Amino acid sequence: MTVPRVVVFLVLFAAVLPAGCRRKTNPVTEYLKSVEVQCETEEQRQTVVRALQDVLTLPEQELGRRRYADYAGRPEAWDLPTLLARYLVPDRQGRTFGPDFYADVKSPVVQPMVRRILGRLAGRDSATR
Repeated sequence: MTVPRVVVFLVLFAAVLPAGCRRKTNPVTEYLKSVEVQCETEEQRQTVVRALQDVLTLPEQELGRRRYADYAGRPEAWDLPTLLARYLVPDRQGRTFGPDFYADVKSPVVQPMVRRILGRLAGRDSATR
């Protein structure tokens, strides 16, 4: 029994299509490249530190369930992407984390960037307000 050429073509096309459609960049790395940390209070700084430590230590699914205090300290008001977008201001307006935030933030290329930001927060350098 021979397989029609159309079926072979469709099977090959279906196997190759996903590989050709993969993103070449991670939007979280683009966002975090040159962020400025903007915290007005020690409580805000601690909330950001806790969130970034969660990025380094918690699995993707748990990160999706975590909630953090907002500017006013209301507990469990913000999810992780909202918190980071409010306190980590990118170098260029219009940058976003993209639709696959939780998968992207766990990427091995993002983890060193998160550690660098944590180091800046621990040192309370001029990038932290």
